Amino acid sequence: MSVTNALSPASLWETATSQNALEKSLADIAVSVPTVRRIAFLTPSANVDTASVCRLTAQTLARHRSGRVLTTSQVAGAEIVGDSSPSAEQLSALPTSLHESLRLDRLVWVADPDMDDRFFDIHCVDWGMQGPATGALEAAASAHAICVVAPFDRPAAESAVALATALANRADSTPTVIAFTNSTRQRGSWARTVGPYLSVPSVVFDRGLTGPESRIMPSRTERSLTHLAAALLTASLRPGPPSPTRTHEVER
Repeated sequence: MSVTNALSPASLWETATSQNALEKSLADIAVSVPTVRRIAFLTPSANVDTASVCRLTAQTLARHRSGRVLTTSQVAGAEIVGDSSPSAEQLSALPTSLHESLRLDRLVWVADPDMDDRFFDIHCVDWGMQGPATGALEAAASAHAICVVAPFDRPAAESAVALATALANRADSTPTVIAFTNSTRQRGSWARTVGPYLSVPSVVFDRGLTGPESRIMPSRTERSLTHLAAALLTASLRPGPPSPTRTHEVER
């Protein structure tokens, strides 16, 4: 029986290519931003956990850059719970009027959806399940980039692909990335093979990004999160700000 040589030229090239791609994504995440970048996470499909993808992407961004990262949710009844209170030193750079509204989820700041985000580098917003003609357009109008979360199941995933393509191809388009997440442990390879045929970038997760288990992730999943975070931040830096969604009066 033949045994594949782990140090063969082909395997070494694949490892080097993968490492180069990872290093590029880490560099893309670390870039400075001119103003707050808003990234919306949504799906047209039922039973797709956009909240976990939003949270884990925010954690990845916060882990690899120095600026503050904020998460909020536009889902009715949803609550993002922080696991600790910010220290006095952490709060000192923020207006006092915001202090009582902020908590920390590890490295990420969490708040109610009407939080003034001008004091943060990146704002990841969970929009949950949204229809293409209603909430998806509202999310697109308020974001610099969109992550459409899709399941591995092809019939359900195709609606997510169609939504991502439509959002990206509008006259006043918002840069869009698809995240395929395998929460139902599908065996099919469609999500992995369709990427080159899509008109928008996609990142594939072989496992689902859901629940407490996602705090301890395989290295392959962590790499995919790094690539997703980098793709979304890079997309959000495309010239052209989103329409303002609200006006804030803040006193220091």
